[in-house]
Amino acid sequence: MYKFEKQLLEESQLRAHTKVTYKTYLLRLRQFHNYIDKPLDQVYLSEIREYFLYLINVKKIGRESLRNSFYAVRFYFVYCLNFNKEDFWFINVRRHQKIPTILSQKEVRDILAKVKVLDYKMCLNSMFFLEIQVANITFSRINIKSFVQIIFSPFVTKKVVILS
Repeated sequence: MYKFEKQLLEESQLRAHTKVTYKTYLLRLRQFHNYIDKPLDQVYLSEIREYFLYLINVKKIGRESLRNSFYAVRFYFVYCLNFNKEDFWFINVRRHQKIPTILSQKEVRDILAKVKVLDYKMCLNSMFFLEIQVANITFSRINIKSFVQIIFSPFVTKKVVILS
């Protein structure tokens, strides 16, 4: 067992990492160690940066693998070797958001144009028109047809509905 493996195990235990996290970090650190080919306590920040450029440009690893490697290497160097955590912002490994937090009116209209089921389309259009947030309505508790009938009452053109 290498010195870095023992250090990683101890720090992971102190921080109550799961076995999966520990094994992932250990695997990624071993890969880093094999690339560097010298004791990890003799590694410079520039060599760490070079390793991540190698992963991106030569190995062409995926985003999640890159994130795993980054967090493993950063954890070891920050918590085992007392590097400064801010020194590791040379790479952006944040996850991309799957959907923007706020959609523009054009984006909403494009999405609504792709809805084919008339009941759903009327419901979503009315929510957008009445500025009802989709997150505040649970469709599993209400029949969509009755929801649409309530909103599009034949006697009232605009009607605000409070759903409990």
